[in-house]
Amino acid sequence: MVGLGAVLTLATGIGPLLTTGVSALGPLLTRDLNLTRLEFGSFAVVASASAALLSTPLGWAADRLSQRTGILMLHGFGLGALVTAALSQSMAGLWASAVLGGAALGLANPLTNGMVALRVEPGRRGMLVGVKQTGVQLIQMFTSLAYPLAAALVSWQAGFLVGAIVTVLSLWAALHYLRARPQCTAPRLASRERRRHIKASGLAWLVAYAFLSGFQYQSLAFYLPLFAFEALHLRPEIAAACGVVLGASGLVSRLVWGRLTERFRSPGVPLALIAVFSAVAVGLVAGSSLWGTQALMWTGTALYGLSGTAAAVILLTVVMHLVPRAQAGAVTGRISMGLFAGFATGPVLFGLLADQWGYSTGWVSLLAASVMMMLAPLGLRRLAVPDPPKEEVHVSGETAADLRQADTH
Repeated sequence: MVGLGAVLTLATGIGPLLTTGVSALGPLLTRDLNLTRLEFGSFAVVASASAALLSTPLGWAADRLSQRTGILMLHGFGLGALVTAALSQSMAGLWASAVLGGAALGLANPLTNGMVALRVEPGRRGMLVGVKQTGVQLIQMFTSLAYPLAAALVSWQAGFLVGAIVTVLSLWAALHYLRARPQCTAPRLASRERRRHIKASGLAWLVAYAFLSGFQYQSLAFYLPLFAFEALHLRPEIAAACGVVLGASGLVSRLVWGRLTERFRSPGVPLALIAVFSAVAVGLVAGSSLWGTQALMWTGTALYGLSGTAAAVILLTVVMHLVPRAQAGAVTGRISMGLFAGFATGPVLFGLLADQWGYSTGWVSLLAASVMMMLAPLGLRRLAVPDPPKEEVHVSGETAADLRQADTH
């Protein structure tokens, strides 16, 4: 289990090796490539839009490819993105790397979710999903330290090459694990469970929830340091610490909520709970400027890290718990599509509102997202509906569908 957790955590962090790396090297990239702030910001939009558009087809593919092929594809996208970024001489090159990086982001969750479904028995999946999702935060901390250091010693291109080395090492570790553990034990347990199919209305609720949570999280994370600097008059280095607080509390949140989610009978309950907590958190941040109290901003940031950042973990755990294994990748791809669509649109809309009517209007938009997210339990009551009993041909205790899904590489 420890080996699988390490492999999945590294795989989940392959996409962020590029996106968080570009953020960490932003001052050098904008200077050397002569980029405007708008051009630099467009990188995140292209990466998120690419991930949103490719998540569904890549999720469909993840259900049909072997785990080894999926791992090769994921690391191929990630390696291509980092090398392209290192060779970039203009914004066009960064956009090309953003498309490849978006493909890695879009494939990571469907692929790793499918591996969890095939290799881990029910009851232990939530914790592993939480563990693997910490890969995003761990890679963010790594790139924030390693990329600027490599840039200071050599150049910003060297920062991306450090990420390429990490990608190669992750690929080696994943292939080594798949060779050592080719058999999947979880399908034998699941083969005795009653088959289910997913209702389109329930899946639509999950995708909508993912969009709203992505919209809210990315807007808050992107603008919080700027808000602290402009509205609360904190020094730039102190304002930047908002990201550290959000990331540290988010790391804890993903581990805790991943374990707790499987203990709720109704999947809508934890989704509604974090919507309530995130609304309180956004309210505290908004109130900090009204009353000029920095403590409210820090408290709201920590509370959002402990709640709102866990939305993706809870959604993926719900998929693990309710969705048939053969559809885990495709459904995860749909949810990832909604999440990355929120990432792409949230900061743009929040910025437009803040420019026109001030930060207060932007915070209201995030509160409205929380209110809509609280309605999740209404749409998830019958997400997965049992199929009528049907005989299947069994071979050595496994169904033919299980054998098709098992990785034989």
